[in-house]
Amino acid sequence: MAVTRPKPELIPLQVGSEVRINFRGEITLDNPTLETSEQAADAVIAYYLDPDTHEHVIRLIDPFVLHSQQ
Repeated sequence: MAVTRPKPELIPLQVGSEVRINFRGEITLDNPTLETSEQAADAVIAYYLDPDTHEHVIRLIDPFVLHSQQ
């Protein structure tokens, strides 16, 4: 049987951003200057709460280094 994962939420971050994820998987971003555009972000992470293992899964999608090389 194939395991189906929830669709990850993409979270754009800038340097100094603070991400808070509670035990239910609710996300709070703390950075008043954060732009919501992924193109303006220093990095983008993907996040989901695995319903089977109750683990918070976070993956770096787009580090700021890639933006500086363009």
